[in-house]
Amino acid sequence: MHLMKRLAPFLILGLLAVLGAFLILTATPEGLGLSDDSIAYIAGARSLLAGDGYREAWLESNQPVTHFPPAFSSTLALIGLMGVNPINGARLLNALLFGVNVSLLGLLGWRMAKSSIAGIVPAALFVVNDSLLRVHAVTMSEPLFLFFSLLAFLCFDLYFEKNKSLWLVVTGLLASLAYLTRYSGLALVATFGISLILLNDTWKKRFTSFLVFLAGLLPLMLAWGIRNRIVAGNATNRTLIWHPVTNETLEQGLRTFSEFLIPIEEWRRELFKTPEIFVAIIVIVLLIILAWILVNGLRRFFKPSTPMPEVISFTNGLYIFGYLSSVLFSISLFDASTPLKARILAPVYLPLLLLLVRAGMWLWNRRLSAWRGIIVGLTLLIFGLAIIGQVRTVQELSKGGQGFVVQMVRFQDHGLFENPA
Repeated sequence: MHLMKRLAPFLILGLLAVLGAFLILTATPEGLGLSDDSIAYIAGARSLLAGDGYREAWLESNQPVTHFPPAFSSTLALIGLMGVNPINGARLLNALLFGVNVSLLGLLGWRMAKSSIAGIVPAALFVVNDSLLRVHAVTMSEPLFLFFSLLAFLCFDLYFEKNKSLWLVVTGLLASLAYLTRYSGLALVATFGISLILLNDTWKKRFTSFLVFLAGLLPLMLAWGIRNRIVAGNATNRTLIWHPVTNETLEQGLRTFSEFLIPIEEWRRELFKTPEIFVAIIVIVLLIILAWILVNGLRRFFKPSTPMPEVISFTNGLYIFGYLSSVLFSISLFDASTPLKARILAPVYLPLLLLLVRAGMWLWNRRLSAWRGIIVGLTLLIFGLAIIGQVRTVQELSKGGQGFVVQMVRFQDHGLFENPA
């Protein structure tokens, strides 16, 4: 009986992972949704499988790819070595990643609050969130990026728990893999670098731990940068031009966040008639998180004898600001066309879910019956609305992958649906 009690949370997380994978497969019977970038990723995998290297096989120029980092296409190519068409492989991969990411988020929540309930709740919220399902239902690199990011947060926490440099080397390696999946992985690098400075209690530890982190981080990043310079004469195929974020882009981001917050479209559309509601929510939440980070981080930095803040919640809170800053910085200086859609904002959603659970657990432990009643009521309301929204989303997507038919024609034009030799 005692063994079953200990295994029960793991079994629940496993079942949630299986449910997540099942939802992706159910929602994409004709294949994942496709976009213009999907062409690049699939064609890149095809090029690798053909032994031609990572090239622009979807373009007449067929030049080496530098604009899109290689990790997603490389993963599809590895699956392709087993005889699986990369298009079908992407569907299997994203279904698997949805389940694995659910479990990883649950494990982080469990370690964060030292409570299995705090692990099960964010994992369940992940499964029923239609915005996160949509991100995994498209042939894009974000699911793989989330996977490497979640693993990096886990290993970073293990470094502080075990005090073993190996975990920090692995954290650096995972951060580099996140960067090779999406260039915005640099936000992870900044997050861990700042955290090492703030959380370690001596300058010797700060300096040495940062060097160890770099030892895991730099090899793959430098190799990719050197390769790009040699074959294409540029690092990432981006040009530095100042074009500040427009109001239209910010409004799109606000609308995207409202879809994450209110999963029932009729309600969301009605509430969005007063967008100030969502602006206020964002400002209040970000100010609370920022204040918590500054108080705990600076207090630890200036007074090292102060107990260390909980690592997972601290780094995830810091990452929210690092990631949002990197996205806005990229739009302003490199790629003005970047849309603030769910796939771009998804890396912020997971830390928000973790911090929401952390706040709920903190209030629950105050042992005030009024707060506990409110928490239970809000939890039931959130899950109820999310389940309704998720059921609708699965039904909608299962009628046909978004963008699939239109993009299929373009793939066929380039011969990208042929089986690999």
